[in-house]
Amino acid sequence: MKKRFNFSTHVGASSVLLIFMVVSLVSFATLSMVNSSADNKLTHKLEEKNTAYYEAVHEANAYLAATDNMLSNGGSLVGESQTKSFEINESQSLVVTIVLNDNPKAYGKYYTVTQWQIISEDSSDDYDVTLPVLK
Repeated sequence: MKKRFNFSTHVGASSVLLIFMVVSLVSFATLSMVNSSADNKLTHKLEEKNTAYYEAVHEANAYLAATDNMLSNGGSLVGESQTKSFEINESQSLVVTIVLNDNPKAYGKYYTVTQWQIISEDSSDDYDVTLPVLK
């Protein structure tokens, strides 16, 4: 007479599997919440930076329009080139340099923009390179 082996799962195995599923779902939900919170913070920082940049661009365009209006009414600039800086934030500024055209009728405009550049004024070399991870 041969012995027959009965391969069946015990009642406790389904409870362990259910506990494992709940723990993994809670872990993934927590990771998802942390990730969405970090994305939300990043989105607000980018929004602030873009808004500040486009406000500086708006000021620079207003300056160029005022310069164009002044030159078209017979005014003149002191020197041949003029540089003006527009603050974006405490560490960056938009620098615009214009050069007068000697023959505005040939160029179709009174000046040429030779520099439109963001200059970083932060000379600090103390960057935070740490990661917010528990050691």
